[in-house]
Amino acid sequence: TWAARQVELAEHFDWLLFDVPQLPAAAAGHCVETDVRVLVAEAEMASHLLLGRRAIERYDLLLVNRYDPASRLQSDLLMVWRDLFRDRLPLQVVHRDEAFLEALACKAPLGHYAPQSLACRDVQSLAVRCLTRRQS
Repeated sequence: TWAARQVELAEHFDWLLFDVPQLPAAAAGHCVETDVRVLVAEAEMASHLLLGRRAIERYDLLLVNRYDPASRLQSDLLMVWRDLFRDRLPLQVVHRDEAFLEALACKAPLGHYAPQSLACRDVQSLAVRCLTRRQS
């Protein structure tokens, strides 16, 4: 079903984002053909414990979502992850930003609602990274 839907949607859009569940290694390759596989996590202890059990080699990028640099725990975990995954999985941070919630409340895309916000710049950086990965 995913593969058929992907072909159908690709005719109309430049970008397709699929939020798919964690699949076993045997099934992961048969789900959706992708240019970039992103593992999303929040900088918190439950994510840290789960990251140790996941096969991170199947991913191209670790997206640290809702990062708050004022949180000592989150800052420490980010440093640990940078050290732990240094050679295997690049990190991309999207900061926690009220602009996300405000844009959602206004039913507007973040880039239109708050183009100068930190989160918007983070998402733009993520897009550039994905494009670069796609072209290489």
